Amino acid sequence: MTHLDEIAIGPLTPGDLPLVARYWQRAHPLHPINESLLRERLFGPPGADADLMLAARRPGGDLAGLATAVFPCREADAGGVRWLGVAPETAGRGLEARLLNELCARLGARGAK
Repeated sequence: MTHLDEIAIGPLTPGDLPLVARYWQRAHPLHPINESLLRERLFGPPGADADLMLAARRPGGDLAGLATAVFPCREADAGGVRWLGVAPETAGRGLEARLLNELCARLGARGAK
């Protein structure tokens, strides 16, 4: 089992779609989604801001989780979390909070309240 401190948070890019698909299969086996739909949902409209697209990576590169946000969201000073999830083996160990805190810091830097 990967220790939480070994998981790095960094950018999530369209090139990560194969990793996202593998993550999705582990995290949501009863709700299959193909890469095409994942691409549309993650990187499609309203337009992905690369700085608000986060991947939580294990030392080998596999995804332990992901988080995305949009800004502005409905109102000029509001931001919103679009996706937030972690793989079952990391759930409840604080990775969700790390991803959410990082998104909130990035949204706050943009002026989100």
